[in-house]
Amino acid sequence: MQLLTATLTKPARQVTTKYGDRTVADVRLADGTETALWRPANDQVLSSLTMGQAVTVAKDSKGKINLVDNAPTNAVVTTSPVPIEPTEINPDTKRAIAVYVEEQAKLFGFCLSQASTIQGIQPEDVRATATTLYLQAIKHFNL
Repeated sequence: MQLLTATLTKPARQVTTKYGDRTVADVRLADGTETALWRPANDQVLSSLTMGQAVTVAKDSKGKINLVDNAPTNAVVTTSPVPIEPTEINPDTKRAIAVYVEEQAKLFGFCLSQASTIQGIQPEDVRATATTLYLQAIKHFNL
């Protein structure tokens, strides 16, 4: 199941189908495709949405789109700042962090040198390619 963002292109309306009364609204997905969201008759969640509003939808393995009811759409989440107390890091942890950072720097340096050897690569693309190689290596080897 994929969570996608969609934009409401036509407001909800009540229709009668062979399955009974339903509420339907049209949305445009981020890839530009338009589809309909079907809900039970007189659905308050779908009816409360306005044209142009961003909504979160779930796309199942069969391609069916469903509205995610409890996803924030236009809400801004605010939190009060919590003061962060400085914590003491013990020397062993500091050494472990230093070793890890050094290993990651060496790995990125290697990715950078490998990216620069790619034939025909533009100089401005070397760093982006190296970053991709680095991230893929981390993901592949669960680093």
